[in-house]
Amino acid sequence: MAEVVRRVEEEQRKEQHPEDVVVVVAGKPTCPEKLEKWLSDRYGVGYSTIFFQQNAPPWKHAISAGSLSPEQINDSIGTAKKVILASPELSLLRQIAAGDDTDPVSKVLVRAILWKKEVRLLLDFEPPQFKRNTFFAGVADAIETLKSLQVSVDYYDTGQQAAAERKDFVTEQDVLEAAERPEKLILCAIGAIITPSAKDALSQTGVILSY
Repeated sequence: MAEVVRRVEEEQRKEQHPEDVVVVVAGKPTCPEKLEKWLSDRYGVGYSTIFFQQNAPPWKHAISAGSLSPEQINDSIGTAKKVILASPELSLLRQIAAGDDTDPVSKVLVRAILWKKEVRLLLDFEPPQFKRNTFFAGVADAIETLKSLQVSVDYYDTGQQAAAERKDFVTEQDVLEAAERPEKLILCAIGAIITPSAKDALSQTGVILSY
């Protein structure tokens, strides 16, 4: 049975041209099983993945960058129609936006942009909207710069935000708890009341309120 499934997948890959979509994973992705589901929901088995990390998750049809030469990586990117950077580190976003290609991953993405590929950022967080005087100012600016270079931006649901309820009343404790979470986000109902101490904590922690 497993052999039949494998053959069906191989036929699907041939039909869907996986070489047209290359997914680059730079670090350890948040919720790798949900990232894989996001990709398979959109591309089926019609994509290939290059992991620039050790101990990559056991995805099918995944390739370790360590097993490829720089020329092979360039060939994969050069023949691809779409290049997706999945779950990148924040520092990597700023590096790519600055055109700094000294890192192997940023080199891949900078080349893909220069070669006018269809490039997409697939983030594990919703791009921040409020950036003034917060830690996210550089992140938001980097994303806007990449958008100006025709890079599209999307994000996959890690489930951390979905589990939260929208708050009608935000306290200092809510902000401090959000500051400990990776996304640093509080989902608020329209017209939510924010206490004065919560506002102070927001300015100190960089937590974002999303309505």
